[in-house]
Amino acid sequence: MPVYTPEEIAETYKRMDDNELIKFASTQARTLRKDIVIHLKKEIASRGLDTSLLSWIDSEVQDYVGLERDSLLGKIKGVRCPNCNIHSDLRGYEFNRVTSYVISYSQKRYTKILCDSCGKKEKWSTIGSNFLVGWWSKSGFFMTPFLIIKDLCNFLFIQKISSKIFEELIDANTGYFRRNGIDNGSIIEVINTHNFIKSERN
Repeated sequence: MPVYTPEEIAETYKRMDDNELIKFASTQARTLRKDIVIHLKKEIASRGLDTSLLSWIDSEVQDYVGLERDSLLGKIKGVRCPNCNIHSDLRGYEFNRVTSYVISYSQKRYTKILCDSCGKKEKWSTIGSNFLVGWWSKSGFFMTPFLIIKDLCNFLFIQKISSKIFEELIDANTGYFRRNGIDNGSIIEVINTHNFIKSERN
């Protein structure tokens, strides 16, 4: 894969029309290196496009690091569980679900952020479901025991898995937190969206 200089990339931006540039900035800014973002912002400013787009880009690329990241992580863990609305001290849980349909099967991996009680309850429910409905196809017959063993082993690495899920959550929602703040309402909204998308749409 060729490596382009910032100057070459800046020329690419110049060749985009306004709509292309706005769409690119809105969808890709988070993935760009900081030196590339500078050229993108310069091109947007030089065309006199909506200045709110520049603020939006800044919010997307201003990562949470150090003590600020630790503070945000503590606040996320401290809100009430979105499932039971009782417990806090949240963790990230990974689930693997397999369903067989005699001649085929479906497999889905998803993550949720829940309290310890709700997380373990859903974990055991998923394992039980796999045990009951995962076997009834040729592929499912071989995949089901693998996933059951994997989920059981994951109990030994809950903290490591949880840390990874939280890190991914913060990185994926940096812009949202920058624009909306990190009060309980914003945090709960992010967690609910994460839990729904991961479990329902994967």
